Amino acid sequence: TPRNSYLLQYEEDVEGQLLSGPEIVELVAHRFSVNPRVLLALLDYWGGWISQTEGVPVDLILSYSADAPRTLYDQLGAAANQLNWGYYGRSEANQLTFTLSDGTKIAYAAGINDGTAGVQRMLGRHTLANLTNWQKDVGPDGYTAAFNRLFGNPFAYTVEPLIPANLQQPPMQLPWQKGETWYYSSGPHGGWAPGSAWAALDFAPPEVEIGCAPSDSWVTAVSDGIVTRSGFGAVVVDMDGDNYAGTGWAVTYMHLDNRESIPVGSLVQTGDRLGHPGCEGGFSDADHVHLARTYNGRWIAADGPLPFDLGGWISQGAGREYDGFLTRGNVSKEACACWEELNAIPNE
Repeated sequence: TPRNSYLLQYEEDVEGQLLSGPEIVELVAHRFSVNPRVLLALLDYWGGWISQTEGVPVDLILSYSADAPRTLYDQLGAAANQLNWGYYGRSEANQLTFTLSDGTKIAYAAGINDGTAGVQRMLGRHTLANLTNWQKDVGPDGYTAAFNRLFGNPFAYTVEPLIPANLQQPPMQLPWQKGETWYYSSGPHGGWAPGSAWAALDFAPPEVEIGCAPSDSWVTAVSDGIVTRSGFGAVVVDMDGDNYAGTGWAVTYMHLDNRESIPVGSLVQTGDRLGHPGCEGGFSDADHVHLARTYNGRWIAADGPLPFDLGGWISQGAGREYDGFLTRGNVSKEACACWEELNAIPNE
């Protein structure tokens, strides 16, 4: 890779911070929980961003989605979202087909895995995608060849089984301090963006109608672990002790205010303070914490076979994104963008 490849020269403002090209790739990979190699190979395949220093056709990447701003962060994020949509749509929702940008309906081949399905959808949702282009992109001389040139055989990175058959969630507690009551504001929804599994739950602090004003409440750790990421509204805690959130269990706490947020490398125990609920990172119009789990980097659905268990409160979906229930014993609370008894969750 040239030392001054186009990606290394590139920079842009992301949420008020000037980031380099590699930092943007890293942020997108972290937020969507996708492998950065997949994104880097896409950048090089469609524009030579890794292997070239000049003459790079930036428009192919910066016009990936007509609905997103023409920035590397937003366009690469749109690609990562389609990657996730293919993966989780097939694995979680049994979606066996998808539609190219030109309207052509494609059926996934039965023999491919869900990751390959994700890549095929990602390649087919570019604004310029049509059947002819897509067949070239998914062929042996297309995207896969670009990946091989940069990183070797993608299947050499396979983790099997990605999700063990007997996997159980380790003990977790509610993400706020004992003696406080917070409010269950959103049921199962995307871990990050709509393409991911419905891995997240939202909880609002007790300050009623606070909007995005600074909150005095604290988000606390649901489990022991080590902080592997802190910034852009996120705190990620790795639970298996290897200081890498891409293996084993990890918990993402999103929309934390950047003030008093716990630094990377901190060892935390259950109940330790991580930061204040806020509106940082992504879209939010009211202070809350967005809580999501991954295992081996894969979003774990809150409405699936491994629901959240937060101190005995078990998550359940209602068939609609953002709706759902938390149940403990014979007490059931329904998600609501409100501060009412029906969604009040006491941490006793």
